[in-house]
Amino acid sequence: MVDLGNAFVIFGIAYMVGDRYSPDGSRHKRGVSGTLKVFVKSVPLMSYGVGILINLAGWSLPVHLVSWLGIMGRSNQFLVLLVLGLVLSFDWRHHMKSGLIPLVILRYALGISMGLLIWFFLPVDILIRKIAFLCLILPTGFAIVPYSMEFGYDRDSAGAVMNITLIISFFLMWGLTILL
Repeated sequence: MVDLGNAFVIFGIAYMVGDRYSPDGSRHKRGVSGTLKVFVKSVPLMSYGVGILINLAGWSLPVHLVSWLGIMGRSNQFLVLLVLGLVLSFDWRHHMKSGLIPLVILRYALGISMGLLIWFFLPVDILIRKIAFLCLILPTGFAIVPYSMEFGYDRDSAGAVMNITLIISFFLMWGLTILL
């Protein structure tokens, strides 16, 4: 269910916000109805919709299809790492001037603050509190890279945010897993 909410935010809300504030001009300004059409045609969201319908109907997929889908899913990790390597950028002076570092600091400050509030005040099982805390410090979604290219944002900055948050989140998650 966390992944479903994450997909809705990344492939729906983030796409609409990226489209709305695109520096690329009117080419991508679709309006509400045009953006909603793109939202509905999103392949990841359609996949979730089909999966939910299959589950609610009580159907099961053939074993060979499930095996093939598993292979396709595992290849996604390789593709993400390949594209991250293509947009790898550690030009810190450029990113300090563009305001990315303060943005990343703000992101983790808010994530850790919300995580601490959840940890100390949410009256649920400790496992749920750990998962919620860790979800708040996950790296930025990979979708920002293709969105930055589609909407005319700085591709190198998007790649830098991905790489920086991947490294920071790796160490934060390990540290929190040990401490919690």
